[in-house]
Amino acid sequence: MFQPSLNLLHYFCRSLSIDILRCRKGGIILQRIDGYKEIIEQEYLERIFGYAFNKTGRRQDAEELAQEIIVEIYSALETVEEINNFPAWVWSIARYTFYKWLGKQKKNASIEIIGPIAYEEDVIKKAIQKDELNRLRREISFLSERYRKIIILHYFENKSCKEIAELLSIPPGTVKWYLYDARKKIKWGMEKMRIFGEGSYRPGYLNFGIQGQLGKDNNPRKLAERMIPQNILLKAYEEPVSVEELSELLGIARPYMEEEVKLLLEGELLREVGQGKVQTNFIIADIDKTIKIGEVLLDTHESFAEEIISFLGRHKKEIMATGFYKGQLSWARILWVLIPLCIEKTVYLFKEEEMNIISFDELPRRKDGGRWLGIGTERVDLPLERIPLLEKRNVQRLEKLGYNGPWIDNKDNWGKWWLGTVRHGFVNEYYQSIQEDEFLLFKNIAEYTLDMDNLTKYQKEILSYAIQQNYIIKDGNELTLNFPIFYKEELATVNKILERVYTEVKKIFNKLYEELASVIREGMPKFLEKETDNYIFALIFDLVPLTFEYALDRQIITKPEGEAPYLTFYIWYKK
Repeated sequence: MFQPSLNLLHYFCRSLSIDILRCRKGGIILQRIDGYKEIIEQEYLERIFGYAFNKTGRRQDAEELAQEIIVEIYSALETVEEINNFPAWVWSIARYTFYKWLGKQKKNASIEIIGPIAYEEDVIKKAIQKDELNRLRREISFLSERYRKIIILHYFENKSCKEIAELLSIPPGTVKWYLYDARKKIKWGMEKMRIFGEGSYRPGYLNFGIQGQLGKDNNPRKLAERMIPQNILLKAYEEPVSVEELSELLGIARPYMEEEVKLLLEGELLREVGQGKVQTNFIIADIDKTIKIGEVLLDTHESFAEEIISFLGRHKKEIMATGFYKGQLSWARILWVLIPLCIEKTVYLFKEEEMNIISFDELPRRKDGGRWLGIGTERVDLPLERIPLLEKRNVQRLEKLGYNGPWIDNKDNWGKWWLGTVRHGFVNEYYQSIQEDEFLLFKNIAEYTLDMDNLTKYQKEILSYAIQQNYIIKDGNELTLNFPIFYKEELATVNKILERVYTEVKKIFNKLYEELASVIREGMPKFLEKETDNYIFALIFDLVPLTFEYALDRQIITKPEGEAPYLTFYIWYKK
């Protein structure tokens, strides 16, 4: 008989959102209102509506009265700690609410919730009357979207509860509840001194990279380029936070914060963890951990670099005798390729023996079409007053940490490799442009088969641009490559030689791994623990720029002025 109206009341019950409470029924403590809603819907909803229908005799009035009874019950539950006789408590509220409703009908007044709700309403009216709009606007900005919309419609656009209900397609009683709850939140906020977090005036900076394959539109890297999302990700790392908490921590109005959080959730850099909270979805080393990581790497790099440089020096003849194309390149110049190549081989051997890595095939498929794990470190910017323990020399070295790559592009018959560092060039746009036509030009130069007299206009353009980018050196009519080229078999032989150093650096890797793991795991969210080794694997590659620094300090290698990304580039191909 009452099914249509009961459906409406079920919807109304599910629409209400109330804070954590404590109440008792038969000795069972219910910690959240969601559990209590289920009891009301299952055991009392039909009886409340029947009571209201019996009292009013009209379906429409019964719906409104039943909704008001439910609002009063939920409102009372916020303050009550223990209910000895739950049914008697419910029906006393129902009777009290009916008498209020009946009194309003006799006065021919519009149906509005009175009592404590009317008291809260005065907060907004008084703020407007007292010209406290700035504080009022501030508090409204911290409300969620639904609350803000209803407050604005009611107080600033003078809409009635009925009109708002029609606009938002929700019951009038739900509108009344939102107004009541919003007024409480605003009153609380206006009476307290909000303390915005350090992030509101001293933002952090996040270095973000991935392991795997980027998705559409260069995401997720593009999502993390701006300062606001970077600081959201930093603040939401160790513990879940709500949008309101993020707004206070960063001093950003909630409407803007909601949009930023929504984008980060869609991009899977944040994850929802329940109760309206979000958490960063990848491992981040904050400023203190970044400093500790830097200290660990700095303590390790000299002994490691010494082993690598010494090994390469001892095997120089053997490596050079493999026959790969060297052009006019000196040993010092070739070391720019051999050092990262040697470190890459040893790191991969350590990974296979000692680390539990999530492989590319096991990486999660993302909504943006990519497959990746995020890697984050809070960037250390000078001046570094917060790290007095580091010597000035080490602070300068800490700035040199960071790398881009290795970038590996294997084609059917050839491939290219490059790794960037802050020291010699972090970005290499030319690398991306090297395709089949460029490769054939390089190959012909290496094999001394380039016919300069019969180049097409397009080939001349390719040649000119490669010379401009310092990948080809032109000396009169003579052309030489400014990077090595390997036959595939030659590269395999060089790799076999380089892998021998692993036995000499394995102990260093073991110690480094344990120290890095100790830093990273401190405060790490449990759900990210499986990604620990992937993160450490990425950190170990910072030995490349540190080994370059070691070799530069000792003039084992040299670097031209400015950026020189070509220094670490090489190509391989099949005969």
